Amino acid sequence: MSAMECSSDDEFSCSLPFQTLVLLCGRILFTATRLEDNTKDIDEHEIDRFIPRGGLPCLAYVPNPSFECENDVAGCASCLRKAVQGLAAGNVEGILSASSKAKRIVETLFLNSQSDIPQAMRDCYALSDVLVGIYSEEPDHAAKIALRRRQIRAVDLAQIATGPAYRQALDSAFHDAHGGFCFTPSFSAQGLATAGQDLAGVEIGAPQAMPSQSSTSVKCLPPDSMREGFSIPRINKVDVHEFFQEHMQPQVPVVLRGCMQEWPALTRWCDNEYLQRVAGDRTVPVELGDTYLAQGHSRRLMLMKDFISQYMRAPVRLQRATRSEDGTDVSPPSTPVAYLAQHTLLDQVPALRRDICIPTYCQVSGEIRSINAWFGPGGTVTPLHFDPTHNLLAQVVGRKYIRLLPPSATEALAPHSQDSRSSNASQIDIRCPDLAHYPAYAQAPYMDCILKSGEMLYIPPRWWHYVQSLDISCSVSFWWG
Repeated sequence: MSAMECSSDDEFSCSLPFQTLVLLCGRILFTATRLEDNTKDIDEHEIDRFIPRGGLPCLAYVPNPSFECENDVAGCASCLRKAVQGLAAGNVEGILSASSKAKRIVETLFLNSQSDIPQAMRDCYALSDVLVGIYSEEPDHAAKIALRRRQIRAVDLAQIATGPAYRQALDSAFHDAHGGFCFTPSFSAQGLATAGQDLAGVEIGAPQAMPSQSSTSVKCLPPDSMREGFSIPRINKVDVHEFFQEHMQPQVPVVLRGCMQEWPALTRWCDNEYLQRVAGDRTVPVELGDTYLAQGHSRRLMLMKDFISQYMRAPVRLQRATRSEDGTDVSPPSTPVAYLAQHTLLDQVPALRRDICIPTYCQVSGEIRSINAWFGPGGTVTPLHFDPTHNLLAQVVGRKYIRLLPPSATEALAPHSQDSRSSNASQIDIRCPDLAHYPAYAQAPYMDCILKSGEMLYIPPRWWHYVQSLDISCSVSFWWG
């Protein structure tokens, strides 16, 4: 069967339709050109000019590549162009040969390299891996299932490695090859809604109850949390004009209620069985460590179902660090922390994207920059930082404590140096602030709230925010402007 043929008889058919092939070829040629020109950043807005306007037949103009350059960047580019010829001709053997060779070249070049792999080489490897996955075949049903899992992983890793410019082509390739096939969850998972039973004995309150000042959950929060008169105001859903005039234009934070009533996610994301059915076999980047600023922080790629089973059941016990007489931090042993933070999961899994609605507020003053999902157990922390854009934080499952400080407090918050990758983050751990080193922090004005399921928080640009999940939690961030 050629690469351009479609089959309805085989649920595991790996053929791709014409338009998907054209789109994928365009991305491959774009990557080959970047490799040949040794150019780090060809403007990705021009990527569509690499799509063959006359369709696949016009790919005859692609020069017949040779494999004389076996182990260098030019060899990778040659392999990619050979793969495009295979796609155009429906030559599956040629596709697999060229793609496999490209993978081997990248692996050989960078197996023992101490330097970072250039983005164009990452893109080359990712695209080649996808082609190998899609066009490989297995003889029996069990082997085909295992192959399909490898195909899904290859596409997921490619999406993570290549970025948004390649996403449409990769999504189309995946869904056309995948054919809507879903795996049965490998185990019976407890729903997130009932996972509150795991909280017994942990200093975190009941999932849907707003804690009072004396609640045990407040004891886990940073000092001086939830003081009377310092709460972020709450309002019911307002029209776009009022939101712009009263909050967005003057940059005033607010909690919005009644804006998520139509979201299927409010019920569906409470169910582990549902999450596993639609996303369990997708590979996602999971953050490991107390916070992304903590020493020893790392990132691990794992299946969504494994992340849920290993880390979304028992909450992290909230343990505040103490300070010894000599000023050093003394922290008790803690449970390993893992969470899925600000990942484009909704682009990766369209079924989850259909569970939410983009708020109309995000369509005011600029375009949406990104829509990111956050999944994690109770007790996880996002340290004090700011973002340069408008942000609507929509809480889907569980609750989060959030503290906001205005841009005028920046100097008191001791940001990391401008040449640091964390220049938008504070050096102060507000759970245990070192007032001897940062005395101005004690006078910094702030507001806070506990954001509940079904509520949205508007965070204006450059407002500092600290976030701490009180329960097993799922949320979505909309960045725009």
